[in-house]
Amino acid sequence: MNIKSLKGALALLLAFQSLVGFAQGTELQAYSAAVSGNRHMIFISGGGSIIESKVYDQLSAASNKIGFDYMAAYDWIISKSGLGVGILYNGFFSSRKVHMQTGYGYGEITPHTTIFINTIAPQFVVDIVRPASRWAFSFKAGIGLSGVTEALKLHGELTERHTKYGIGVTLMAGAEYRITRHIGITAGLAAISSYFGTFYDEESGFDRIDGINRISLDFGLEVV
Repeated sequence: MNIKSLKGALALLLAFQSLVGFAQGTELQAYSAAVSGNRHMIFISGGGSIIESKVYDQLSAASNKIGFDYMAAYDWIISKSGLGVGILYNGFFSSRKVHMQTGYGYGEITPHTTIFINTIAPQFVVDIVRPASRWAFSFKAGIGLSGVTEALKLHGELTERHTKYGIGVTLMAGAEYRITRHIGITAGLAAISSYFGTFYDEESGFDRIDGINRISLDFGLEVV
């Protein structure tokens, strides 16, 4: 191969690499354009959650500190900087049997306990899109309504059930990887607190805050 042919082949190779780079850049910009600016987003996710606060109810919540977590949310990003608003629904469920002594010499019983926690809250949202990238990162905070339902069954029969409502506070941080122009996979870490007022703790003789604090890790899908 002579020098002129070698130069021609090198020029052709450089042109091909430039074309591939331009195509990849155009594709990434297209993905970025699909998730930047004013947009509406819906996501659903599920994962695990743990109650990290001390719980004084010995029949249900205290025995069900690890459970299943699920979320659904709508976000409306209203500025190019990624600021927006949204609304979140979060649920927690846990169920297990508890071994208890009956007293009076009657031996042991194993009641079945369940706990449901539901929180719905409007949120402030910051959704940051990396330029020419499929990645986005979000931060969310909100305050709304939270409710907890605790139930106790013995031999398959419901013996006790109560529900109470209070204030729910949500803090979330997450990442999204866009797999198509309008669908992404998400991972998020959330701290969710529910407050139900105060109660008198007979054991300590003090008033206690009646609340449940949870840490959750969820994975899901988002549609833009």
